[in-house]
Amino acid sequence: DDLAVDLFLGNLEVPAWGWADPGAVWLLDFWSQFDAQIRFLLVYASPDLVIGEMLRQGVLSPDSAPQAMASWVACHTELLRFFHRHRDRCLLVDSTAATSMPRRLVTKAVESLGLDLDPSSLSQSVETPPQSVLEALLVAGLIPRDTEASAIYAELEGTADLSNDSDALPPSLVQAWGEYGQLLARLDQGAKEAQRFRETT
Repeated sequence: DDLAVDLFLGNLEVPAWGWADPGAVWLLDFWSQFDAQIRFLLVYASPDLVIGEMLRQGVLSPDSAPQAMASWVACHTELLRFFHRHRDRCLLVDSTAATSMPRRLVTKAVESLGLDLDPSSLSQSVETPPQSVLEALLVAGLIPRDTEASAIYAELEGTADLSNDSDALPPSLVQAWGEYGQLLARLDQGAKEAQRFRETT
């Protein structure tokens, strides 16, 4: 309580301020009771994206994927529970949609949360690198389908104020084989260059 009071007193003269912290999901009830003026931007991501990012950063091994999925389920179950209890104070958005459509996100924040923001100063979209098809298929192999996580993600997408409503097709085997073929070609080229280097030294 003392830390929260200090935080608010330090920003007393600021008309609109905030912070972002993934761990704050476990303190949502505390903050909602601390001040009725607090508004919440709840951001979620698909299990595939979360697990893929963790694997890419080296903070997760394929063997520990089930534990990571259990953590995802617990976190997003709490997110949904809080959202349903405090809809008037929350905005629920998909992380991919938020980054690809920043103007729509800010517009919804103005409309839903009453924030004094100007969406016209933002671009219509932000270029983000697409997830590798091969990576998506590898991650999909680690995550069982038709699980609790799938049901929770479907509810998030169906409930969200800003969801990932892309019409993009799911990754196909043809695309994955294309990436795999390019990888093999690069490896073959590297092996040939290494062989030439050994022959000249």
